[in-house]
Amino acid sequence: MDEQPPVKVILSCGLNSEGQLCIGGFDKPNPLVSKVNMSKVFQEYSSRIMKISCGDYHTIILTSDGTVIGMGRSSEGQLGSIGLYFIPRVINGFNQSIHDVFCFKFRSYFITKNPIMPQVLMMGSEFNKPITNTPTPIDVKYFCGEKVKCIAGGALTTLFLTNRGNVYLIQCYMRGQPDIEHPTQIQMPSKTTFTQIACGNTHNVLLASDGAVYSFGVSREGALGTACVENLYSPMRMKNLDQVKIISISCGFRHTVLLSSDQRVYATGDNVFGQICINPIQCSKLSCPTKIIDYRVKSIFCSSFNTLLVTSGNEIMICGMNEEGQCGVPRPNHLYRPNALEHYDRFGKWFDVSAACGHRHIIIYMKDAVDIVSPHYFNISKCLQDGLFKDIDFYFQ
Repeated sequence: MDEQPPVKVILSCGLNSEGQLCIGGFDKPNPLVSKVNMSKVFQEYSSRIMKISCGDYHTIILTSDGTVIGMGRSSEGQLGSIGLYFIPRVINGFNQSIHDVFCFKFRSYFITKNPIMPQVLMMGSEFNKPITNTPTPIDVKYFCGEKVKCIAGGALTTLFLTNRGNVYLIQCYMRGQPDIEHPTQIQMPSKTTFTQIACGNTHNVLLASDGAVYSFGVSREGALGTACVENLYSPMRMKNLDQVKIISISCGFRHTVLLSSDQRVYATGDNVFGQICINPIQCSKLSCPTKIIDYRVKSIFCSSFNTLLVTSGNEIMICGMNEEGQCGVPRPNHLYRPNALEHYDRFGKWFDVSAACGHRHIIIYMKDAVDIVSPHYFNISKCLQDGLFKDIDFYFQ
């Protein structure tokens, strides 16, 4: 008899007022941990979860067969049509299978599986300026024959990273419609190529292939990490990192978190909720990247006002705002130091944890996941110890 694969899970926490946590609609704290069994849905499609991405108030799941599943707010058509979707629904309207998905603010981007020249498709609103609210996504073109492999976005910009290490930009101009179909390439003074991109609300961060970090955008609360108070209209190298090689970057609303090659974590920017792992009474913001913790970390993720760390020992640590329980502990106390999500390993040993972070919700997942477990607004460890579970089966509309 063939062995059955172990059950794997998704942990979600934070605001769920519009169904963005994949657990159905609740407009107030739920007294139980809700276990949502999605195995029937994915058995029907003979697929597994490959990626989850979150916008401000919507979430999209991409399965291994290219099916795109959306839930949450779709006020600007970011889920393909206007509405609120508390129950996951398949997003149609694609003429090719989807390879990757990227959500931010009130828009969703998709990269198709075309091996010759993948399309970049967009649904929703760019910079609060309606682009489409129909099931047909817009085709974003003009990347000079380069293949887009990653997309990041904030309130003022959308960045596209290509296979050649170049970065293209769609920028918001306060007057008129953004030119979504004609991104422009970011010019660097030297032959700098990039490996990662990230966006906060109004700041942008680029990771170069040599480990240097560049930033540009609105200079607020030190999020740019350059010690400059003026806004930057072209990338400038971050300070205090001359002897450090950065391998990963992530941005919150007004803070930036960096991971070095020796698994150390650096942060800069706003700290009003303790999102850079420091008590805000001691330090309300940092203007340059500073090492913030002593233990080793292998992955970093940021929501608007939180930082999530996956340690080398495979612990999941969260700090920052906790008004909606996005740290997985009882409201409303914010966490000024990273707090470990306890007992998550009861659902299987996770070796490759990833996370999708929205404005005030966080979803922690492992690829090929089957079940969803949500510590919605409350302490996951206590509920697991007390055995408080409620089984719910999801079906598509």
